[in-house]
Amino acid sequence: MTKKKTIICFVFFLFSILFFNACIKVHVVQNVRNPNRYFRRAMRQIEIIQRRARWRRVPAHSLHMLAYERDERKLFKIVIPLGAVDACLDIGVWTEEELDLKELESRHDFNWKEARNDGDAEPGLTAQFKDEDSRVLVWYE
Repeated sequence: MTKKKTIICFVFFLFSILFFNACIKVHVVQNVRNPNRYFRRAMRQIEIIQRRARWRRVPAHSLHMLAYERDERKLFKIVIPLGAVDACLDIGVWTEEELDLKELESRHDFNWKEARNDGDAEPGLTAQFKDEDSRVLVWYE
């Protein structure tokens, strides 16, 4: 990487940290013994979002994640504006020639270019995962 490009990346990275800290909401709930009530509440919220989306074609504006780790008994609630998600993915695409994203994508089954929102995200449930130790919900609102 050239010196000029390195400096530009560093300045953009610092700006991004300051900007995204103001936008991203992270809430950690300690000592959660029963995460089911949090996940039920989130599923009700997702159902309302999906019901509204059927009648109104309003694009999603934020990405929500709810994650529970049983060993730590912690619940994480995260809300990220889609503009921040898109900016991070743009950085990934922009630096593709510098990083070996092809190897990263094949190892993690993730395509940077397809993951970019570009206003196409529909509000509602995107992914869910559950095993004996953890549980995750991801949805657009």
